[in-house]
Amino acid sequence: MLYLITVVVSYIILKLFFSLEVQGAENIPSEGAFILASNHLSFFDPPILGAVCYRYKKRTLNFFAKEELFYNKIFSWYIRRLKAFPIKRRFGDIGAIKESIRRIKEGGAIAIFPEGGRSVEGNIKEGFRGIALLATKTKIPVVPVFMKGADFILGSKSKPINFCKVHIRFGTPILFYGKGSKNYSEITNRIMLAIKGLVDNS
Repeated sequence: MLYLITVVVSYIILKLFFSLEVQGAENIPSEGAFILASNHLSFFDPPILGAVCYRYKKRTLNFFAKEELFYNKIFSWYIRRLKAFPIKRRFGDIGAIKESIRRIKEGGAIAIFPEGGRSVEGNIKEGFRGIALLATKTKIPVVPVFMKGADFILGSKSKPINFCKVHIRFGTPILFYGKGSKNYSEITNRIMLAIKGLVDNS
């Protein structure tokens, strides 16, 4: 219930105050597990993705979240009910990978920000290889996503919040079959290029 309330309220706020524009929503799988790979601009990125995926396909998302966000008991309680789980960003967190695989086996969708943190300048940074490991281990579709304007909502450009247009574009799902660990860098680069490929059309 808390997840539903959060995404519905987020969607209303985005439409009323930030002129939300969505393209490519048909690329969000209607059923089955998938990975949503997005650029990262704002603390509000997870609610944006969650709101749009629920609005168009009634899909709920699971989120990696940096472990520091779970230090506060109240906030930890809240984001866990939004299907977030902690990850240690500076190290290879096998526990977080196992938890994501468990949720994927249950048919869940996982939202990942491959850059590992928010982009201060708004440009797309290099991705971490964890997303390639997850994509090859699970063999589920990776849907690239590009967001624009979210950096003015609880992002590096927020002072504190600027009302602007938020644009989100979903790309064609990508599948990675039969790829070994030696290809993790290549796969990560392909995913990041797929995200960047959505920029010119946004």
